[in-house]
Amino acid sequence: MTLARIKVPGLLSVLLLVCGCGDSGTALNDQQAEAAVVAAVPAQAELDAQADEQWSMLNKYCMDCHNLDDYSGGLAFDLMSHDTVLKDAEVWEKVVR
Repeated sequence: MTLARIKVPGLLSVLLLVCGCGDSGTALNDQQAEAAVVAAVPAQAELDAQADEQWSMLNKYCMDCHNLDDYSGGLAFDLMSHDTVLKDAEVWEKVVR
């Protein structure tokens, strides 16, 4: 998984419609609900583009110090990739805090 952002208001609207709390007042059938959820999730190409953009930011601002040679803060981004974010979730949680 990449560092994707799903817009909460859009997802919340989909969930309200699925549960029958939307404007129509009636719940969606299973097929409509699935289509609504799929429409709310970004396409894989969009997620990959976001990951590449975020990784290039790390290359520009972080890799000079946080690499295997310097190992500042005990963190080496050059040993990670955006393909292993889930595996390294604990590390990334510390990075964003």
